[in-house]
Amino acid sequence: SLLEGRPKPIGAIIKIGGTAVFKGNKMVGWLDERESRGLLWVKGKVKGGVITVPCLSGKGSVEGQRFSLEIIRNNSKIEPELTDGALGVTVKVDLQANILEAECPEELDKPEVIAAIDQLLAAEVQGEVEDALTKAQREYKTDVFGFGTVFHRKYPVVWKEIKENWMDIYPGLPVYIEVNAVIPRTGLVNKPAQVHS
Repeated sequence: SLLEGRPKPIGAIIKIGGTAVFKGNKMVGWLDERESRGLLWVKGKVKGGVITVPCLSGKGSVEGQRFSLEIIRNNSKIEPELTDGALGVTVKVDLQANILEAECPEELDKPEVIAAIDQLLAAEVQGEVEDALTKAQREYKTDVFGFGTVFHRKYPVVWKEIKENWMDIYPGLPVYIEVNAVIPRTGLVNKPAQVHS
């Protein structure tokens, strides 16, 4: 059949609050909310939602204040690599976000402040992706990200050689994550007035 030689379906059913992870028809584990969003970043399927990052100074005028960012766009690309017989994957995640709420003392009209928030956002997203990888790849050993499928498409000859051993190769597969987060200048909000008592 046309499907012969392709990776066997290994999947995830996403529900609010988490994701059930399957190997074939058997549920093998669960991704929590953060890990589930990490999976969705890899697949380019984060549609909206809010993500928070700490103030640049590490604290606002009140301990624990943060920037709240609304995700407005997410794209991703999974690039399989074959170098001198060694397999690897690079996951590129691009996202745009607007500042929804700013409890922090930083001035949002300064380009260097926005650039620093971009970096904090990218680091937070990278952390979510790493958490999802750790759980699904190393603990559950399930290819919910579809890395086998991208190898099959790009390197069909190599795939024929490795497909039988893919589930042995996959847990140790090096995965490199690149996140590019951008807050457009039009995505700025006015900093809320400080309340003094």
